[in-house]
Amino acid sequence: MDEFFEQLTVRNDVHVVFVIDMNRSNLEIGVNRPDEGYYLAERLEQRDCQVVRGEPLYREHLSGSPLRLEVGPYDGHLNKIGVGLLMNAAALALQNSINAKEN
Repeated sequence: MDEFFEQLTVRNDVHVVFVIDMNRSNLEIGVNRPDEGYYLAERLEQRDCQVVRGEPLYREHLSGSPLRLEVGPYDGHLNKIGVGLLMNAAALALQNSINAKEN
C-alpha cells in the first residue's frame, strides 16, 4: 500500500473512495473479529482516506433481512443486494467528499 501511495499523484479534482469487502464467511459462522480488510481499512484511514467498510453494512442488512448477499451457495461473489449496499455507501461518501472540498 505504501508503494501505491508513493506512485499516486494527488490532484485537487480527483476524489477517491476505497471500498473494502470483508471475509464474509465470518458472517456465516457468527465470528466478529478483524480480518484482512479490517487492517487495510485501518491503514487507509490513518492516511485520511475515504473508506467504506462492508462489514457494518452487511451486518446491518443481515440483522433485518433473510436475503443473502452472495450470488449463490457455490458462488461467493456479491449479488445485486451486496453490491448495492457498497455502491450506495460509496456514492454517499464520494458526495460528502465533494461537498467538503467545495465548502
